[in-house]
Amino acid sequence: MIKKSKQKEKTIYAYIRCAAKTDTTIVLNTGEKLDPSKWNVKLQKAQSTYAGCIELEERLTTIKNEILKIHRNLLNDNPFASIEEFKKIIYSHFKKVEEKKILSFFEVYDLFLKVRQTDLSKASIQKFKQLKTHIENFNKSRNYHLSFNNMDMMFFDQFKNYLLDDKQHTNNTVHKLIGLLRIFMN
Repeated sequence: MIKKSKQKEKTIYAYIRCAAKTDTTIVLNTGEKLDPSKWNVKLQKAQSTYAGCIELEERLTTIKNEILKIHRNLLNDNPFASIEEFKKIIYSHFKKVEEKKILSFFEVYDLFLKVRQTDLSKASIQKFKQLKTHIENFNKSRNYHLSFNNMDMMFFDQFKNYLLDDKQHTNNTVHKLIGLLRIFMN
């Protein structure tokens, strides 16, 4: 099956459905691309008029056979293997991580600084770096483990109290730092 994107050539994905659980589908990027006008939807393969159809079909057949072999070996070793185990083996075999890596708060913050370096003054970049240092120190001193999931009003209250009580900053400074954090969050 071909998944659509803005480019003329589309990525070919293998959709692996388990017979026992038809609602579970494993999606594997085959690494192959093809112009959709050259794809035979009914036969689920490249049209015979496509110049590289034989080579593409061989590569896709090889992938299909490897998936079937992995499935047979898994069932022989463990007849009660879960779909998640099968999925993990498939992805590791094809050396593709289909699930997107979730970036930490600080990784995203560093990317933000890198992107904004061109349009912010050096003084503004320095203020954002100073904010990052305050957040890192807050994490360490309060053992908070900041992530986007736990960034709520409770976090803002605790961070504000940390800046006022532990760092002895004035209300004006705290307000500016919280403002910078809100700029980052937008």
